Amino acid sequence: MPDTTAQNAPRNVSQRPLRLLAVGDCNTGGALGTAAKDRVSSRLAARFEAHGISCAEQNLGYTMSTTREGLARMQRDAEPADLLVLNFGLVDAWVTSIPRVYIPYYPDGVFKRLGRKLLKSVKRRLRAPLLRRFVPIGAVVPIEEYEQNMRRIMALAREQNPAVRILLWGTVPVVGDAERSRKISHYNVRLRNIAEAEPETWYLETMDVLKGLNPEEIYLDHLHIAAAAADRIAEEMLQISLTRMPLGANIPDLPNAA
Repeated sequence: MPDTTAQNAPRNVSQRPLRLLAVGDCNTGGALGTAAKDRVSSRLAARFEAHGISCAEQNLGYTMSTTREGLARMQRDAEPADLLVLNFGLVDAWVTSIPRVYIPYYPDGVFKRLGRKLLKSVKRRLRAPLLRRFVPIGAVVPIEEYEQNMRRIMALAREQNPAVRILLWGTVPVVGDAERSRKISHYNVRLRNIAEAEPETWYLETMDVLKGLNPEEIYLDHLHIAAAAADRIAEEMLQISLTRMPLGANIPDLPNAA
């Protein structure tokens, strides 16, 4: 009988590494103390490698990031990508006092950190029931601006590589905060709508992927995803990539090839 071992073995179909770019908040960059190898994008890169697709990962996730920081990081730091994995909403949807007064986390510095500390102290005092009647409240990033920022991030990725595929993944709810979770769900719906309207773009409903896991397997705390959840998300991203995005087969023909 003929030897079919070589035919069934994973095949390295790429002439250069698939360029994976992840942009997002702390659930992309990894919560404090999370090893780099345990991030969703790193687990996804390892899965590509296991399927014979060499993968070079760039992770631009950052703690407390909104789409504003994501846009700044794309403009300053992003390298051309074949697959962009994008997730924001956890901080964008956060309702706060005087939302227009905002000090971004990127680029950061000593004076910004001091300013944020002072601003947080002021905003905590403004939560008093009597004052809340006179103080404006709202999302850190209004949903219309959120959509504009997301589309701009995607446009920047396409400027660097018109053939880039984009995978948007929804933000997980916050444990013990039904109102914040409700706000997050609105941003996830907007994210799904963006995916449906944009070419070569897919949406991953994260909580559908995590069904069957208990809260301890999903969360490190009340809002950061744990290793089991990251593993599930990375596996689903791999399946979407292999079945709906012919990434490996197209890599040799993409621009900016090494």
